[in-house]
Amino acid sequence: MKKILNSNIKTKKALTVFIRSINVTVFIVFVLICLIIAVLMLSKTILVADTLAGDNDSNISFDQTTINHISNLRTSSDSVISLPLSSSRNNPFVE
Repeated sequence: MKKILNSNIKTKKALTVFIRSINVTVFIVFVLICLIIAVLMLSKTILVADTLAGDNDSNISFDQTTINHISNLRTSSDSVISLPLSSSRNNPFVE
C-alpha cells in the first residue's frame, strides 16, 4: 500500500514539474508566434505603401493667380520686418 502511495506521489511531482516546464515553453512559443505575425503584418503594410507611392500620376494644374501668389511669398533670405513694440507695457519678468 505504501509503495503505491509513494509511486503516486512521485508521479504527481513528475507531472507537476513537466507541466511547469511546458508552461514556459508554451509562453515562449506564443510570444514568438505573435512577433512573427506582427512582422508579417508590418511588411505587408510597407509593401502596400510602396506600391501606392509608385502610382504618382497626379494631374495638378495651377492657374496664373496661384503662381503669382507663390512668387510673391517672402523667402528666408529676405530682411525681417521688425514689429513696433509698445513702450508703455511693463515687463512681467523684471523684479
